[in-house]
Amino acid sequence: MRRIYTTLDTHAFERLQRLAQEQKKTISQIVREAVLSYLQIHQLQGAQDFDAVLEKLRQIRQRNAEKYGPYDGDLIHDIRED
Repeated sequence: MRRIYTTLDTHAFERLQRLAQEQKKTISQIVREAVLSYLQIHQLQGAQDFDAVLEKLRQIRQRNAEKYGPYDGDLIHDIRED
């Protein structure tokens, strides 16, 4: 584990202190759990963003196939030969 330092306003610290007492945990445990939850939420959001991008790319490919027809060649090979 790595040690970090942060500051909180008095109201937030008091709320955190009460929560730790209620849950019979240390403030450090509560903060670690909060940080992990925050990171998981943002990781999930990133995955959802990635899925949305893939869906947009699929739609673009579909429109291009409808407009120009499917590409039957080997795109990578054809590009490398140019």
